[in-house]
Amino acid sequence: MTNFQKYIPICHTCEFRQKECSGLCVCTINGIDISKNATAATCPKGKFTDESVQAEHKRREEFLARQKAAKERYKARVAAEAQAGHQETAHQEIPQQSRGLGDTIAKITHATRLDKVAKAYTAITGKDCGCKKRQEALNKLVPYENPSPSPE
Repeated sequence: MTNFQKYIPICHTCEFRQKECSGLCVCTINGIDISKNATAATCPKGKFTDESVQAEHKRREEFLARQKAAKERYKARVAAEAQAGHQETAHQEIPQQSRGLGDTIAKITHATRLDKVAKAYTAITGKDCGCKKRQEALNKLVPYENPSPSPE
């Protein structure tokens, strides 16, 4: 491991690093670019000790482990949701032929995956989203004379 690789993480988290820098970041203590300080293994505040390096690497490893665990949980949740989505029917009944405006809107919300938002709302609040009632009300309000075939 080079000095740069070893010490630049410490420079990046140092309170004496130039704030909001893009590209070159200057150490506000000695006015030298932090990459040069890291490469030369010189810190004007003496932060490049073995203990600080070990602490920084431990902190980084813990962060990466947490990040990896979060990604694995996310992948597992997405896989479970996808599997559940294939096993269960849609959030609301969507007939093959639209009986009215409610069925058409249900098909659109399902195709754009907005029905997942309604599922999430129900899961989070424990309250019914009211999709089925709105679908039926719109079907009664704006019925189709001849039901249209499914767009599939």
